[in-house]
Amino acid sequence: LTGNVDRLADKAAGAGPFRLTSVTEGESASFDRNPNYYRTDELNGGARLPYVDGLDARTVFDRSSQRVAFEAGQIHMLMTGSGAEARSLSDVIIARDPAFNYISLTMNARRGQFADPRVRRAISRAINRKQFAEIVYGGDAQPDGLVQWSLGSYALPANDLESTYQPFNVEQARALVQEAGGIRIKVMFPANVPILEHSAHLPIFLEQMKAAGIEVEQDPQDFGTWVSNYQSLNYDSSLALNQTYETPELPLKFHTTRGPFGDDSYIKGLGDAEIDAAVDRVSQEMELDARVKLTHDAQKLIYDKDPMMLPLVTPYNHLVYRKSVKNITAGIGTSSYLVSSFWLDT
Repeated sequence: LTGNVDRLADKAAGAGPFRLTSVTEGESASFDRNPNYYRTDELNGGARLPYVDGLDARTVFDRSSQRVAFEAGQIHMLMTGSGAEARSLSDVIIARDPAFNYISLTMNARRGQFADPRVRRAISRAINRKQFAEIVYGGDAQPDGLVQWSLGSYALPANDLESTYQPFNVEQARALVQEAGGIRIKVMFPANVPILEHSAHLPIFLEQMKAAGIEVEQDPQDFGTWVSNYQSLNYDSSLALNQTYETPELPLKFHTTRGPFGDDSYIKGLGDAEIDAAVDRVSQEMELDARVKLTHDAQKLIYDKDPMMLPLVTPYNHLVYRKSVKNITAGIGTSSYLVSSFWLDT
């Protein structure tokens, strides 16, 4: 696509089980079975996959509307907002999987007070991640380190995070605020956004900063403005939504000199050559045990230098579907959408 995503609307190509047949931006997309798809089902006499004739995707942001559509049989699967909501639905199957995204505090180390490691450390010590997990998700989430817990062995152990690398300690945060001569930060955020329960995170974050004596100037923005300012680094700090990251590379690359995509967009790291080299080593290592160790080493190094991006918590997802939907694969996150052997029992 040579970088032009607009061409996806009518010139998308690939070798997957489905092919895009129509799209209405922000509303819907339709996919038909790819007649040239190469896979077959060895457990069913070599039957050609996929079994599903097509997929219709509809964008519905309102949670109550999503639920009404599911209960009316207009959609077959529903990602609920919580485990409690999933359990409140009758005659459904619930797949509980770790999510791979999160909300983070992103600090621009080239603006405001964020060049001072004491400021970044004070903010880190003021964050009580367990409170986000309990209040926002009813305990159906876990605190994140620099690499989120749902990435398994790549993440640092929870006990090490809690005791050593990012302990919640209001007294220490207050002492650092005093040592820095006071801390006042400006935080931009997308206003009234329900994605990832962002609106529920915001008041908790503000209260935690206040408890530590950190003054916060709020800068609410409409979603489009926020995205534009985030991409162009036009901010001091941001309570930021993050995409799905199923490998440790991107979470680590946020801390490198030129940012996650190497083009000075969204966020730039501390400009530390040692961090850059440590993250590069992770990307170059293919042997699993060595890769895990290098991922741990890179995180510890970043913590030693006081990180400028602080993920909060990653929840569990609760996907519900009717018993007529067969062979939904659970436990592999969004990779399940690439599995083509599900079908409807008619």
